[in-house]
Amino acid sequence: MKHFLRKLYENGVIRACVRWAFPERARAMLVKWMGSTGREERCLEELRNTDWYQALKPGAIYIDCGMNLGQVAQLFVEKGAVVYGFEPNPKCIAELQKKFGSNPNVHLYQKGVLDKPLNTKLYLESYGKYDVFFSEESSIYNVRKSFKGDTIDIECIDLCAFIEDLQTDIDVLKLAVEGCEYPIVIKLIETGLYKKIKHMLVVTHVHCMPGFEEQDAKLRSLIREKGITSIQLDFNY
Repeated sequence: MKHFLRKLYENGVIRACVRWAFPERARAMLVKWMGSTGREERCLEELRNTDWYQALKPGAIYIDCGMNLGQVAQLFVEKGAVVYGFEPNPKCIAELQKKFGSNPNVHLYQKGVLDKPLNTKLYLESYGKYDVFFSEESSIYNVRKSFKGDTIDIECIDLCAFIEDLQTDIDVLKLAVEGCEYPIVIKLIETGLYKKIKHMLVVTHVHCMPGFEEQDAKLRSLIREKGITSIQLDFNY
């Protein structure tokens, strides 16, 4: 039944009804319930079952960009990895501090990542004031209909420079950065830095954020031309 309702939600039927019938807080809670269909749990289980994840040793280097509430990072903490986590949303950072603050292997940064250093605005999902669950769709790009003008000022670092400064190979890089993945991964490829990263998990947003079609096509073309197998696009978390 829940999956049937999820289909109606994705097709816009339920969203149209609840916009008419419910106040904003009630809509937020309904959207949260509809979103919790187990997709994230299935994605984590698939990741946990990969040969390369099971082969990770303590001390492996994991960089999590768009750490959100640490759902993916938890898997690497369990393996004893050294975690570098970037999350610009202060509400998420507060939750991450509660979860990982006592772990000396987890390094948290309240910053965004880009292909260059930049101070900019982060556009917030309108439902975020009700539940930190909705923080995962915040972006520096004001292209979602759910953005209603709420912003915070954030600092973004040059991720490529950060990786160079580590002066070591990276076992896993995860990018869930709401559109910023395109300039970052393109730069990693064009500079050759991608060769220092054994596995790259990239959440792409061309399907849900307009305006990225050209960059998406360029990125996929680069990966095909160079025969890169270490980059997993469309990581479905």
